[in-house]
This record gives sequence, structure tokens and C-alpha cells, in this order.
Amino acid sequence: MMFVVALLVTTAPTLALAQTPINNPQQVLPNKARDKLTLNFQDADIRALINAVSKITGKNFVVDPRVKGKVTLISGEELGPGQIYEVFLSVLDVHNIVAIEANGLVKLVPKAVAKQIPTPIRYGKKGGARGDTQITEVFQLKYGSVRDILPILKPLLPPTSHLAAHGPTNTIIITDTAANVNRLLDIVAKLDQKDTVGDTQVIYLQHAQAKDIVGLLTELIASYQKAGDPKAAQKKVSIQAHEATNSLVIHAQEEQMKVIRKIIDQLDIRRAQVFVEAIIAEINEDRLGQLGISWEGTNVNSNGQISGGTEYDIGKGGLRLGFLSGFVTSLTGDRIPEFNIILHALRTDSESNILSTPNLLTLDNEEAEIRVAQEVPFITGQFTTNVTTTAPSANTPGTPGTGSPIVNPFQTITRKDVGLILKIKPQVNEGNTIRLEISEELSNISPIRIAGAADLITNKRIIKTTVVVESGQTVVLGGLILDDLSNSVDGVIGLSNIPVIGGLFRNKQKKQRKLNLMLFIKPTIIRSKSDLVGFTERKYGAMRDRQIEANGRSEYLIRGMTPSIMPPLNEAPTVTPIEQLIRPDEKKNKNKWWPTTKETCSEEDFADNPCQDI
Repeated sequence: MMFVVALLVTTAPTLALAQTPINNPQQVLPNKARDKLTLNFQDADIRALINAVSKITGKNFVVDPRVKGKVTLISGEELGPGQIYEVFLSVLDVHNIVAIEANGLVKLVPKAVAKQIPTPIRYGKKGGARGDTQITEVFQLKYGSVRDILPILKPLLPPTSHLAAHGPTNTIIITDTAANVNRLLDIVAKLDQKDTVGDTQVIYLQHAQAKDIVGLLTELIASYQKAGDPKAAQKKVSIQAHEATNSLVIHAQEEQMKVIRKIIDQLDIRRAQVFVEAIIAEINEDRLGQLGISWEGTNVNSNGQISGGTEYDIGKGGLRLGFLSGFVTSLTGDRIPEFNIILHALRTDSESNILSTPNLLTLDNEEAEIRVAQEVPFITGQFTTNVTTTAPSANTPGTPGTGSPIVNPFQTITRKDVGLILKIKPQVNEGNTIRLEISEELSNISPIRIAGAADLITNKRIIKTTVVVESGQTVVLGGLILDDLSNSVDGVIGLSNIPVIGGLFRNKQKKQRKLNLMLFIKPTIIRSKSDLVGFTERKYGAMRDRQIEANGRSEYLIRGMTPSIMPPLNEAPTVTPIEQLIRPDEKKNKNKWWPTTKETCSEEDFADNPCQDI
């Protein structure tokens, strides 16, 4: 048995039944034994249908005043309460009315305003609401772009629905019936597929150099493809560096792009810096003592000329005492001493204290160099070329004369740096340890000239080593302590050994040299901006203080000359007006380099010295 709910406009009693509130729910509601109904509404008021559905389903409706009209609903079979409610939503959809469920109530409003009323929100998952229930769907695309899909979906929605896109999150927002939303999601699922061709992205690097990373990534992807699936090897990956913007242009599949981006994120980090302070201390002491007697004598007679004497390598300077008996004329016609004897005594002391403190700042694992030196030319070869020229004869012009040779001397030279050269390459390890590759050279030109040397003599101190140092720790790299003592005696064989008078035939020389050389290094890791600012302020302030101290002791011959001093760090530069830089007696003629005439006399001339009648 079943209940039949019918509203017929052709019979007055049936119409009255539809318009009269139902006080006995058993008239329209099914019981447990009889749980299905057959609906038959013909041209009935929509509010009567709403009232009947409320009684059948037990839902509470809030009806907008704009919800009006006639409806016709005929069911050919028995329907349960759930089915009746679905049919009811379809009827509302046909009449542009939507049902919005919230807080136990069902709001019935026109479709035109439904998108402005809070509706149930679903995030990218089917299920829950279905049929003609009004919902809002938030769906994020995985592969495609909302800008490409939006023009395809808009024609598939009625004017009363809402469709929008959010580009930054690649998301679309749809407000419509659940059935229509599900239909659009099926279309989106077909369109939002992986790109089999690949994707191209531009990745801007913040710290690393694009040209350094591109080679590593290319080799890594090549090895990854060889070790992986053979099909993956067919998917070509292109990585190019754009140095002007320090970016990488990458074309790859999605899974390859994820691996590449992960590697880039780990490589593109801010590296630590290392500030290296080196100390080169050198102390030299040279002492030289020399004492000797040299003599020379010549006798010229009818039988010939007899000459003799002693000759030693005697340096310049010192004390020289001698006796000269006179001069004679040699067989060659030269005037030479007849007899002379010279006592020479020399003492030389020299000391030097050299302190060099080069400083250098560089990135982790980057080689740096500081070079403070002079380019000194050294002779590498000498040669001459002989060229014979032919001049015309003076007696007969036009006739070739005798040739005269011309000698063209040439010298080949090479330039070398003489001074201080420091090269370092730090590597910051775990903790605060630093691995340093150091090459340090200190050279200068020796003031001593050695007999037989073809060119200049340079003194060099070179050290190359690799050490591991704690940050902020001063360590000694190496050094040299030299104590050289030498005695030399020049004399005539036999005669120099005779007691007492043997000193007339001897020259003694004693030389002592002491050298103390030490090289120290102090590296410090710079990890933050504050660390770098601290080192800069300390060095900048020390240099500025030395400038001020040196300028206080200086005297200048040029009147009004003011020495330059580094401005205080982090202080804005001040511009001094030109009027304050020019003395009053120079103001008048500061721009006048021409003579004043009637044509050149101007208002400026009147200001300081009125033009006179010229």
C-alpha cells in the first residue's frame, strides 16, 4: 500500500488540500511499513511543494521572498524521502532556485544571488555533496596553467554560476551545483596532464655563479640517466647558463626538474669568507772588518825597468794611510810612483729590520692574491749586428764610395716582480678549522754587487705550504735563523808568514752575517655582516689614525696646502662651498683669466671692483 500526495488545480478540494497546512503528518509521511510515496503536483504553487518536502524529509527551509512560481511534478514510481529531496532540488534548479545548507537550515534563494551567500566548500575532492546542491569548489592544478584552462571552462557554466582563477597558486574557484562542478572537474582532470615534451624554467641564483654550476649539473644528469631507466635517457635535459643575469635556463621533465632544483638549492648558498693576516718579520745584521798593507815600487835604469808590489781586493771607504817617495817615467812614457806604501783599514756595520703585514679577504675555496712589487728589468741577452753602408764618392757624385760599418748593439730583457707576493686558498671545514694553501714570497734587490755578476742580484724568501688552523689562531709557518762568520787572509806566499814583517804582505778580512726570518699567519672566518664590519672598522680606523699622526709631523713648502685625510667611516661626505676654499684675496679673480675691457666688464666685476672708464 502507498500514499499519494497530489495537488490538482482542476478540483477545488485537492487545491484546498494543497493550500491548507497539514496537521496530521500521517496524511503525507510514510511510516516504517509504508516508506515510499508517489508525487503528483500539477501547476501547484512552489511554496506548497516546499511545505510538502519539509514534512516528508524533516528539513527546515528558509525561503527567500523572491522565490515564487508554479511547478509541475509527477513521479511515475514510488520514491523514498532521499529520492524525493533530490527530485525537489532538480525542480528548484529548473526554476533558477538553489538550496544552500548551513547550520541545520536550508536556504532557498534565486540563483542570481547564490554565489554571494556562504556555501559548503570542497577542496579538490569529489564526494559529499551531489546532485543539484549548491557548493563552492577550490581546485589546484598540478601540471597545467589556470590561464589556459579558464577559457575552456567558462562556456560550460550558466551565467548564474561563478568561475575565477588565482594565478599565484594555480587554482580555480567554482560556485555551482555539485553535479555541474563534478562535470567540470572531470574535464579538468583530462586536461591537467603531465607535459610529455617537458618544461622550461629560469632559475635565478643568489650566491653561486651560473657558469660554475652548469657543468656540474650537466654531468650529474648525464650519469643519472645512464644509471636509471633506459626510457629516461631518451628524455633530453638542457641546462644553459645566462651570465648577464646569473641564472640557469633548464628544460627537463617534471621528475628531473625536481632533482635539479633540489641540487641547486643545496649549492646556491652563501659561502663563508676568510680574512687572512700575515706577518713577515726579518732582522739582518752584517759586519765587515778589513786590515792590510799594499805597496808598489818601480826602478828604471839603463838596463830596463823593474816593478813590483802587492794587490788585494780592497773595498771602498775606510781609512787609508800611505807614503809616496816620488814619480818616475816608465819605458812606455807614463809617470808612475817610484815607491809607495798604503795602510788601509775598513769597518762596515749594517742592520735592517723589516716588518711586512699583508692582509687579504677571500671567499671559501677561492684563491686570492695580493702583490705589492716593482717590475725590475733583468738582462737576458746581448748581441750586436754589423751593417755596412755605402756613401757616394765626394769627387764623382753618383759613384758608390767606400763602405763604413755601423755597429748596432741590442739587449734583451725580461721584467720580474720584486717585492711582496702572497697567494692563499682557504677551505673552511667543520667547526672553526681552516685548511690553508699558502704561497708567500718576499724579494728585494741586494745593494751588494758581486764580482762577475752580469746583472742585479735579488734576495728572495719563499715559502709554500698547506696547514690546518683554528679560526683566529696565529701560527708560525716557517723561518730561518742564520749566523754566518767568515775569515779570509790574502797574502804573498812565503813572505806573508815571516814574523813581524810578514804583515807587509798580508790583507785580513773578517765578515759576520746574522739573519732572523719568521713568517706568521692568522686566518679568521667571516660568517656574518657584523664580523666583516668589525674587521673593516678596525683596519680603516688604524689607517686613518696613522694619516693624522703623519700629517701632524709633516711640513709643506707650499702655502695653504692641506693634506688629505680619510673621512670617518660611515659618515656622509660633506661638500665644502667653493667660497670657503678660496682665500678672500683670490675670490675676485677666481674666474677671471682675461683682461678687463669695455667688452668684458660685467656685473660680476662691478660687485668687487667697479669697472672704470677704459
